[in-house]
Amino acid sequence: MPNTDFYPDLYPYSLTELNRLGVQLEVGLIDGKQYLELKPGMAGHLATLPADLPVEFGIMARASRNTERIVAAASVYGRKRIIDGKRNYTADEPIASFAKLIRNRETQLRGAENQILFSTKHEGNNTRLIVIDGNLFQMWELAIPTRIYGDEAKFFLTVQKLYQGRLYNLGGYPYIPSSDYPGYLRWERLQEFLPRIIELDRLPYLEQPFETAEELQGLLNSKVTANGKITGLEEDEAIVEYFCLASGLGLAHTAHGVGRIHWTEIESDELFVHLSKGQRIKFGKVGFLKDGSLELLQIKTTPVRAEGQVTNE
Repeated sequence: MPNTDFYPDLYPYSLTELNRLGVQLEVGLIDGKQYLELKPGMAGHLATLPADLPVEFGIMARASRNTERIVAAASVYGRKRIIDGKRNYTADEPIASFAKLIRNRETQLRGAENQILFSTKHEGNNTRLIVIDGNLFQMWELAIPTRIYGDEAKFFLTVQKLYQGRLYNLGGYPYIPSSDYPGYLRWERLQEFLPRIIELDRLPYLEQPFETAEELQGLLNSKVTANGKITGLEEDEAIVEYFCLASGLGLAHTAHGVGRIHWTEIESDELFVHLSKGQRIKFGKVGFLKDGSLELLQIKTTPVRAEGQVTNE
């Protein structure tokens, strides 16, 4: 029996803040010319289907706009995190409408009869929603990830706030302080994208950043996965730094450094297996990936009931 405890990271709880920002979501299953609207259940569960069945889903996001709030959608892909803006289908109306089609694709997994199994893979299983309310920037990820168990595929709707911070006009450039969002200064494509959706003159003006020149240089040279050792942890303990619901991948700090996590290594009876930022976990063993990175295996955890946190990396 799947665990159905309260998880603040998951649907419908994660959707509450988006709703307050005037955003409504609709999800459907597309079969040829037929469209079947799906109502997400516990933990965002949409459907359970044969894992060898090719399917297509659609996510529609509708957002109310006003003079203080800007809403845009985009796809993010590649190591450089290139950003492509998505079309607003109701550009001349007070309600912005964005659509994303998501298909499951072949995997290397095989079923009991050696049939090819399909999954909605990251990066193609999601769209990003950018909301600028006044000068508060937020980026959300709306996704339909897959969990394959045997010959069955379970599909879920996930709604995750990835980043947020105060947005300023720094001498004609969009700027978010590192105290709000440390990874912003390393994401050049986001800095290039923001002036396309907001007039910088609308933002509070700054003549110089909050950081010193030395601090800025350090941030630009730093890496998200650098060291990551935390004192006071047992040899088999870790604290989750980040977990992406759309991909099922995460990072955690251990006594040995930063370890990578894949959802298939999490021992859990949750309906949608995942972890939350700040969560303390235990692991049975470690491995090493091809690039030498530490990988945590045989992960044991308990449900999180505290408020979820923004990743901001």
